[in-house]
Formats: sequence, C-alpha cells, structure tokens
Amino acid sequence: MVNEIKQKEENQNFQSKYGLKIEDMFNAGLHLGHIKSKWNPKMSSYVFAIKNGVRIIDLEKTMVKLEEALDFLKKSALEGKKILFVGTRFQDKDIIKELAEKTSMPFVNNRWVGGLFTNFGIIKKRLKYFRDLESDKQKGDLGKYTKKERIMFDKELVRLERFMGGVKMLEKCPEIVFIFDTTKDVYALREARKSGSVVMAIVNTEANPTHCDYFIPAGNNSLTALKYVAGKIEEALGGIVK
Repeated sequence: MVNEIKQKEENQNFQSKYGLKIEDMFNAGLHLGHIKSKWNPKMSSYVFAIKNGVRIIDLEKTMVKLEEALDFLKKSALEGKKILFVGTRFQDKDIIKELAEKTSMPFVNNRWVGGLFTNFGIIKKRLKYFRDLESDKQKGDLGKYTKKERIMFDKELVRLERFMGGVKMLEKCPEIVFIFDTTKDVYALREARKSGSVVMAIVNTEANPTHCDYFIPAGNNSLTALKYVAGKIEEALGGIVK
C-alpha cells in the first residue's frame, strides 16, 4: 500500500500551493474510509481500493479537492466573510476550537445551536443577551440582585458559554459553514443548505458529497487526519484575519 501511494505521488503532476503531499496525507490517515458495508454509492468514484474490508480513498482526488477548498476559504477570508467551523463529535471539539480561535472565526463544538442559520434574528437577540449578561457581571452590575438570582445568572452564563460561546460575537448569519462530519452534524448541514450558505465539509465514504458545495473526500475519524486538515486550513487563512 505504501509503495502504491509513493508511486502515485511520483506520477502526479499536481503542484500544490499549500504544500499538499500524498505521502503526508497517507501518514495522517486521510485515505482510511469506513468498512465495506458502510458506504454511500455517490462516493464510489473517490474510492481507490478495498483493503481488509475497509474502503481506501483515492488521495490524488483528495489532494485536488482539498486544494480547491483551501483556495475558496482563503478567497472568502480575504473578502471578509465569516466561516463557521462545526464539529460536535468528541474527537472534533478541541481541534475545532483551536482552529477557530487561531483564525478568528466562529465555531460550534458542542450541541448544534438550532436556528443559527434559519432563524438568526432570534439567535442574534439571544447572543446580545449573553454578551450583556457577561458584561454586567464583569462590571459588577449583578450585585443589586439577591444571592439566589446571582447564582442563577452564573449558571446561565456557564450554559450559554458552553453552547454559544463560539458564536458569541456573531452579528450576522455566517456566509460559509465548514463541517467536520456531515453524518453527525446533520442539523447544521440541513440549516446551512436551507439558508443558502455555502456548505463545505470533510466527507468520508459513508456520506453524501452532493449535499456540499465544496467537499474533501477523506477519512475524518482519526485525530491525525483531522489535525492535518485543520492545520492546512490554518495555514491558508494565516495572517488574513486578526
């Protein structure tokens, strides 16, 4: 398998602006799809082979799609557009938060915030309440309330930070959403599509790529694979947004 990957890299003429290499993607595990029985036929053209009952993703095609996605992300960031990163699986949480914070973008890494795309007017009011409550506490303005009420406010702030902290500063609906697993975060996918926002995602062999405007055919279960993609996004957006 390693020799086949190296041969592919030697034969491919694609020159990446982002330093993408098939061997690096292989080492990160981007080639590892799901088991043979768990797959979506619409991903068939992105499958290179089946090894030990696991579908192996064609990394030549992954490279091209990842390059396209990085180009679009960079262009969008230069235009001042907001990119919402979404990943609520256990393995996504820290990677999503770190990526969003380093690129100054919003994120959701716990439960999906229902209505974030389809009912942003209501969500915006909730976010303002969150910011105002946080500001009042910092200024000491909650001291006029009873001890019981202050405890309630503290609990409310903890809950709001957990579920809405990553989108706290949003003033408008994000133009773009990047989802780390569309089969897990299906509500985010549905809302984004319904609102007309651009949908981007890492798509494994069991998912439907036609639901996305830009997709990266790749394994998205291992930390190394997720960190590789996140790292390339960070590099593409580096220095654009402060």
